[in-house]
Amino acid sequence: IYDEAKNYAPGVVERDRATVLFNAVLSSVKLNPAQYGKFIDILGEIHGSKELVAFIEGDRNPTNIAPTTDGRSDPSGVIKSDADYLRGVYQTEIPIFLSLQWPPPPTRKVLSLAMIQGQNIDYGSREEIIRLTLHGRVNDIVHKKTPVKLEDIFGLDKAARKVILIEGAPGSGKSTLAWHICQQWQALKLFEEYETVVFIQLRDPAIHSAKLLEDLIPAGSKSQAEAVVEVLRAKQGRGMLWVMDGWDELPVQLRTNSIFHGLIESPRKLSLHFSAAIVTSRPVASGDLYRFISSRVEILGFTPTEVKQYFTEALHDEQAVEKLQKCLREHPVIEASCYTPLNAAIVTHLFLAQGQSLPTTLHGVFTSLVICCLIRHMTKKGIGEVDISSLDHLPSCLEEPFCKVCTLAYHGIMDNKATFSAKELEKLKLPEKLDTLGLIQGVESIASFQKSVSYNFLHLSVQELLASFYISKLSENEQMKNFKSLFGQPRFAAVFQFFAAFTKLKTAEIREIVCSIVKKKEKSELVYLIHGLYEAQDVSLSQF
Repeated sequence: IYDEAKNYAPGVVERDRATVLFNAVLSSVKLNPAQYGKFIDILGEIHGSKELVAFIEGDRNPTNIAPTTDGRSDPSGVIKSDADYLRGVYQTEIPIFLSLQWPPPPTRKVLSLAMIQGQNIDYGSREEIIRLTLHGRVNDIVHKKTPVKLEDIFGLDKAARKVILIEGAPGSGKSTLAWHICQQWQALKLFEEYETVVFIQLRDPAIHSAKLLEDLIPAGSKSQAEAVVEVLRAKQGRGMLWVMDGWDELPVQLRTNSIFHGLIESPRKLSLHFSAAIVTSRPVASGDLYRFISSRVEILGFTPTEVKQYFTEALHDEQAVEKLQKCLREHPVIEASCYTPLNAAIVTHLFLAQGQSLPTTLHGVFTSLVICCLIRHMTKKGIGEVDISSLDHLPSCLEEPFCKVCTLAYHGIMDNKATFSAKELEKLKLPEKLDTLGLIQGVESIASFQKSVSYNFLHLSVQELLASFYISKLSENEQMKNFKSLFGQPRFAAVFQFFAAFTKLKTAEIREIVCSIVKKKEKSELVYLIHGLYEAQDVSLSQF
């Protein structure tokens, strides 16, 4: 076989011939771990190939190895015991996460996926899948793509070690998909080749301080987590799948220097050569991962047909569905946002709450959502019914706590944070009866053997809206300072469109910057500028 490899690739360096040999054998046979160990020993002796041994011991390792399910590589039953523990966690904990969301999540899961290819495409492409998945937003993925089923994403990945990046816009269902993977695995319906599937919610502050693998393993005790890690290392990560949700919500410093980055870039250093990984993220924050991953997959959200189907299931009234769709056709920006399931849920909620009418801008949608949450929260707390027409005219009892919540949102944006600890909320000193005004939800951590609660805003766009409201109340000099600090940051585009709606871009210096963007004619900047100008709804801005 070695001679055939040399004939197959004459003139290439020894290491590349080793690659050919390595892949040729593993593409034709399926080895269990014991056979694979013998395979390495034999290949290491052939022609004394040191390069081959170096290749085998490197990062590129085979995936065509039969999973061990007979317990021989886990004589103490540690992995099986932890797998049973994980299945119990995923069966009971994940539905609790979903039940905390408000507005209620869509009534049905949409798991439409596409494998992203390397070729760039144009916004004018006539391919249906391209036409249906480009929305003129910063999270668009402008590449050729092919529909793929969730159960096939590993089978279509031909890389030696599989690290799959799943990308999508906020609200497209990335977290729902990550949880779904764990739930299906615990029910023995998906990825059964993996003995252990560990879910890591990267937004969870409880895991940000993780230094060791055992800090990431959900287990009944620290000693149990340590025992699991010991066996996983002995198996070199075989049969192990990490599901890391929310790379874009991981603090920036941890994206380049942390155990999470190590699991993606160099698992060999952690003695987990053969472990696989799924990572979810918004496209605007995942560029640094591309050189480490083996496949990119996009979660597509709703197609126009699925949007109508969702409205029908949610409203149970054909006339109401027709009226809602008519409203959306008159306001294409709102209509376009409904491709994400969470946005579709919000629009449906507002349509019902506002007497079958809708706001005309995204700023209007999320402002109305915030107002609905404030009214609902006050009613729920027994404070009494109130009428709130604007965030600028709140009942006196809400003014101070609302300002504090906006301050939290602002600092989160400036620090690129989407989650907050209990201590950070305690520092706000919100009135006990009003607490977070129904705008922030708590989620219990399942990280390792620890239990804690982290907090996040109901939607990233809610945080961005409240942060822009906070900035709009600053002096013009402070507005400019923040504007310049955020420029070029991943969440700048969203904050800018809401800021434009609140201020109408009245500040002279900001208008000068806007004019400079127009003159530069840089496409990405022009896209979010146009969205901002639309949100402002000020005809005088057309002079730009």
